[in-house]
Amino acid sequence: TSNQTFGSANVSIPTGFNVDGTSLTADRSWTASLNSTSGLIELRAGTSKRALPPGQKLVVTFTATAPCEVGTYVWQTILSRP
Repeated sequence: TSNQTFGSANVSIPTGFNVDGTSLTADRSWTASLNSTSGLIELRAGTSKRALPPGQKLVVTFTATAPCEVGTYVWQTILSRP
């Protein structure tokens, strides 16, 4: 419920998951890339006109292999303003 506009986001990949970087896609003309060194899915608006306004959503699709251990895994997302 933010009143801010966001131009980028980083999604932390939980330990044990293996994300296929070639499968990453995002809507709204955002770019999606895998930073395997930092363990992040990095999402970026192409221009300030593509920034995510208040009340809107961004859909990200990817393929990942889950760890064998049953448990609770958190995909933490950090947003940044343009």
